[in-house]
Amino acid sequence: MSEADREHWDQRYAARDLSWHPNSWLAGIAEQIRPARPGAPALDVACGYGRNAVWLAELGYAVDAWDVSPVGLGHLRERLVGAGEAGRPLDVRPRVVDLDDATIPPASYDLIVNLLFLDRRLFPLYAAGLRPGGLLVFETFVDLGNARHAHVRPEHMLSPNELPTVFATLDVLCYEEDAERGTACLLARRP
Repeated sequence: MSEADREHWDQRYAARDLSWHPNSWLAGIAEQIRPARPGAPALDVACGYGRNAVWLAELGYAVDAWDVSPVGLGHLRERLVGAGEAGRPLDVRPRVVDLDDATIPPASYDLIVNLLFLDRRLFPLYAAGLRPGGLLVFETFVDLGNARHAHVRPEHMLSPNELPTVFATLDVLCYEEDAERGTACLLARRP
């Protein structure tokens, strides 16, 4: 990502009130993604300030939380310190990562989460980064022709039915396109 991208996200996270509630679609599939064992490894890509990473850790995952914004990850680190001081330590490892250059080790994660971020270069890395039986949770903007998200650049929007096609090597457990929200949501498992 460019330095301008990093600055954009740093400014956005510095100037906003933070909600620590997880993404609504992610929370809605909690029972389907609950870890089979405590400490199962998860990756939250483009995690922002970490609200979903915190929630995943509360479910029992050990979470690698990657984002380009040191400011966003600073909020996450503060939240983790607070949780530890309250006697509720969370297994989250924040890391500043330029996702333009990121690699994901093969067969490393039981869960990979990509919410409201789109970098098609990462698609094959997501599929390969899952362990057998591992889950991919993906939600981002989709171009349904209704101008729902005029603020989103076209290259940052999926085409209709793109996710099931791209992740055809995975078993699709759930896929939906929501015209009202302007998003596509996928839950898939590596065989």
